[in-house]
Amino acid sequence: MVGGCDSLLSEGGLSPSTWELVEPSELLASQDSLVLRLKFGEDSRFSADTGCNGVGGEFELGLDGRLKLAMGSLTLKLCPETDHLERTLLGRLDMVRRYRAESGFLRLSEDNFSAPLLVYKRVD
Repeated sequence: MVGGCDSLLSEGGLSPSTWELVEPSELLASQDSLVLRLKFGEDSRFSADTGCNGVGGEFELGLDGRLKLAMGSLTLKLCPETDHLERTLLGRLDMVRRYRAESGFLRLSEDNFSAPLLVYKRVD
């Protein structure tokens, strides 16, 4: 079983969990009431809100905090007001290769942890 917010690794992978995007703040600045969530399921599947649309797919964990998000389905609603946000968020999710969870925050990064691409706060 999972040992709490600070440890997401378990025998089965990421625990079922829900996270809310908090950084980069510039993505959220013009979207006051928008809540962007990232969810990991027990079945090695994930889903993410991207603004107007959503994306889903599979995730795979490796050693030393490695994480691969394999994008699958994407809804295709036309929403000009969130287009830039969605393209940026999808691009960053595609670049994720590592994760670190500590103090209730999930930091998603490329191969190094120098600057996270995205930071989520646990909400469940």
